[in-house]
Amino acid sequence: MPGCCCVPRPFQPTQYSMQKTELPQTHDQSTPLSRRIALVHSPTLLLLLTVVSFVVAGENENEIGSPRAKSKPFISDSWELIEVSGAAAGYGRIREHAIERDGLRLHQIESVMRMRMRRLGQPVEAAITIQSTFDARGRMVDFRTETNLGGQAIISTGQFRGKRLEITTDQGGTVTTDLIDWNEETHGFFYEQRLLEKNPMRSGEQRTFASLLPIFNRVARTTLIAGDWSQTEVLGASKELLPITSRTMLAGQQLSATIWMDRDGQIVKTEEPTLGQTVTRTTREKALAGKRAAPPDLITETVIPLKSGSQELVEATHAKYLVRTARPLTTAPFPSSSCQACTATDDAHVWNLRVTADGNSEPLRENLADLPTALDRKPNRFIDQNDVAIRRLASQVGLVDGQEALAKQLTREVYRWITRKDFSTVLATATEVARTRSGDCTEHAVLLAAVARARGLPARVVVGLVYVPSLGGFAYHMWNQIWCDEAWRFFDATRSDGECGAGHIKVTDDALSDENGLAVFLPVLQVMGGTEISLISSSD
Repeated sequence: MPGCCCVPRPFQPTQYSMQKTELPQTHDQSTPLSRRIALVHSPTLLLLLTVVSFVVAGENENEIGSPRAKSKPFISDSWELIEVSGAAAGYGRIREHAIERDGLRLHQIESVMRMRMRRLGQPVEAAITIQSTFDARGRMVDFRTETNLGGQAIISTGQFRGKRLEITTDQGGTVTTDLIDWNEETHGFFYEQRLLEKNPMRSGEQRTFASLLPIFNRVARTTLIAGDWSQTEVLGASKELLPITSRTMLAGQQLSATIWMDRDGQIVKTEEPTLGQTVTRTTREKALAGKRAAPPDLITETVIPLKSGSQELVEATHAKYLVRTARPLTTAPFPSSSCQACTATDDAHVWNLRVTADGNSEPLRENLADLPTALDRKPNRFIDQNDVAIRRLASQVGLVDGQEALAKQLTREVYRWITRKDFSTVLATATEVARTRSGDCTEHAVLLAAVARARGLPARVVVGLVYVPSLGGFAYHMWNQIWCDEAWRFFDATRSDGECGAGHIKVTDDALSDENGLAVFLPVLQVMGGTEISLISSSD
């Protein structure tokens, strides 16, 4: 996950070393495709949310890895430079061409995004390819996406079945299928770009539409709000462009960006403030020149500095913080749970946060309604407790007196089992982790959730922040909550003692069900970028 780094020292707070479809079944009542399509800006942000440790195989900017693509003349071929915090982090390429299938003339758009980053000096890469086919009216016919997660591809394909979009996802041989209701008001990939090219926005205009988002494979509503034409800097040159605020709501979270459009309706530049990310249309030479530059370090870029920091927090089980957010919030940036409470002040930017992690605190009143559900017990593509390797590992812990004692023993067993701590994957399945015995915090978390469920304990993963003294602040992290003795208790399998301290701040939790998938990372957006945390007091 973003900036997640997990190389703990024994018995200390976590330390870091740092396809075939008939025309009547096509959908998406949009306009005919234009000759130039801009890079989809959302996937680059989504990659940064779900990746930090992708490692992709041999890179070839002359190919887009689609097994279905055949050599054909291209209508357009455009390039994008991707920057994070002002440093070149990768490139994007979009190619559009005409094809014929079963006597139908169709358009196909293929995009590739490759990003190079570092994690505390270790080079990592990320990649996603998107291929989508449209009919003559611009309605989506089908799609294929491939996201590389640490050498393992997650491949999704979409076909229409009547008025539903059937999405099949293959992750490491585990195949799941999902159906999404579709209507004439729902649009496919690249819709934002195609809409602007056909009908450029005017100053002060507002538009709202629903479209499919890649990676998450969910339909989300986007609102575009145009500003006024102004001179804007684009790779050292000044251009007259129209700034457009883009707000997309997905799973209760808002993805925000500013896009700059020229008079032809072309998106020239996109800025996403969360990670200081900029995507700019440019030439092939300039886009690829970034490969030779030193990539940004995503961990150091996403650390939230701890103001008034203290080494006492390392051993603390109680802490009080003051949290200041970049924008006013109507809901707390951190949820209240059995170990923390976040309350409002008179200032919508400022919140009080109390964390208690002594293992003896009673569940907060707000948490009593948060009972385990079937999703916290059943297997899914990330957490398959029925796999033989998972059950064998879970059986290594014998009979234990009490559920909390069992959870502690399982946590220590996972810590012992994962012998190679590395950044080579972002979110492997528990089955893979059990077999490879490697991973970072996300792999520890999915494996612990699996062995806990195998022993009859409902379990979720927790996404949040952990205090890292060597970084002087909080880094993004993943651990677990397990239902023990009628309450959720928290465990960190990256630590040999398995305990969570007052430096663990929860952002969200999730069962990692097939229904939600990678949406677990979205709540991080609320605290990523501009959040300040000050330590008021701490004690053990």
